[in-house]
Amino acid sequence: MKQFHYLLVLCILLGCCIPAVSMSVYFGENTNAMNSVKEFTGNSNLEIEPDRCEHTPHAEYIVLFHKNTEYWVNSDTNRVERYSAYEELDNYKDVRVSLEGAQVIAESFIKAHDNAIDIQDFSLVMNEFVDGGDVITYNYFWRKYLGKIESPSFIFVSVNPTTGAIIHYINIDRPITVPLENQITQQEAESISLKEFPGIEEATVDSKLKVGYDEKKSQRLMWECSVSGAPKDFILQGGIVHIDAQSGEIIRIDVPM
Repeated sequence: MKQFHYLLVLCILLGCCIPAVSMSVYFGENTNAMNSVKEFTGNSNLEIEPDRCEHTPHAEYIVLFHKNTEYWVNSDTNRVERYSAYEELDNYKDVRVSLEGAQVIAESFIKAHDNAIDIQDFSLVMNEFVDGGDVITYNYFWRKYLGKIESPSFIFVSVNPTTGAIIHYINIDRPITVPLENQITQQEAESISLKEFPGIEEATVDSKLKVGYDEKKSQRLMWECSVSGAPKDFILQGGIVHIDAQSGEIIRIDVPM
């Protein structure tokens, strides 16, 4: 279950279901990224080591480690956008912090580590106790919306229910660089998505308008259409179709494994 937990956090960071590309890079004296981590932790004597570079649809990251704690620093802004304290995954014993109390801890952590973020600009869309067997967490997810349009900006925090320590923190805040008026209607987008699954039976479509990224790291206003149908030979049918809301172009299709 821990491996699944790691993959879940990575998918949240990517946001667009496009795999990250990991590269081993010689960073030399990359003092900006190191200083960002030291400022983030409040420890100027922290012995931090660059480990690798990660490429996502929305940013390039320098990943640094200290013991069993990982930091992802945006290589353009030198902002720490992810923090993962993996040792906290093993520190669960029983529930000693309430769901509400853990949310206060999460919000305080956000305010303490990013003065530019106003959590009031985000909507809390998930706050839940997650029992993954050997991994027990409180998970909180905030999303910024532009009216009814989902933006690429979000905050994710997971908290240890025993210690109240932060396990994972992801804070992505991106400016919008595309027009927000869609030319393709929701009905047209759903019709386009259904054509990608000929022969699917009992099909249903759940769609939403969002700002996301394509494989060239360009922002797009897109329809995300989740198509599902009756299983065939015990295999799930359907997938998620991302459609450019201006042109109707299919940006990508994600299908269940």
